[in-house]
Amino acid sequence: PRSKEFLYGLTQLNDIIGNLRRLAKSGLFLIVNETIDVMDGGVSGVVQGGVIEFAPDDTPCCVEKPGTASLPFALGMRLLETVYGFRPDLHPAKEERIEFSIHPRAQGWMRTHTLVWERERGAMGTASAKNSWPNRFSKHIGDRAFGLLMADDLGLPVPRTVVIGRRVAPFSFGRETGS
Repeated sequence: PRSKEFLYGLTQLNDIIGNLRRLAKSGLFLIVNETIDVMDGGVSGVVQGGVIEFAPDDTPCCVEKPGTASLPFALGMRLLETVYGFRPDLHPAKEERIEFSIHPRAQGWMRTHTLVWERERGAMGTASAKNSWPNRFSKHIGDRAFGLLMADDLGLPVPRTVVIGRRVAPFSFGRETGS
């Protein structure tokens, strides 16, 4: 069930066993996974109904918090591909909700940049992108860089720009000016 307690980063065996027993008594099915560092410069979020929402330094539960980037799927994917230098392995599927994280360096036992935390089939409802700015992702890459990326995506004349951020590898976008 969605919006149930989510435990992350447990390291002590007694804590893990105690929490598993407690949650199992409430009738939940449980999954125990390796801990993936979500503070590695990547983002986590949710894809549903043609919308992608994400934020840095968090789990996919970030979509329940303020400040999450919320964009039409195609725009969000172009932005993430520009910033990270690879196309995340995500697809807009009807009636599906996908919780994910994207990592600058391959992670997990499959050694991929895109990890799917949960795929819920039969997820109904419409979603609409909020397109709010500033957001946690715009602050992550720099609000000015985010604004220029949006302008470039709209086809506005943005000069070639190289972004050297504190927490992401350098990336570039825009058009050569000839000077």
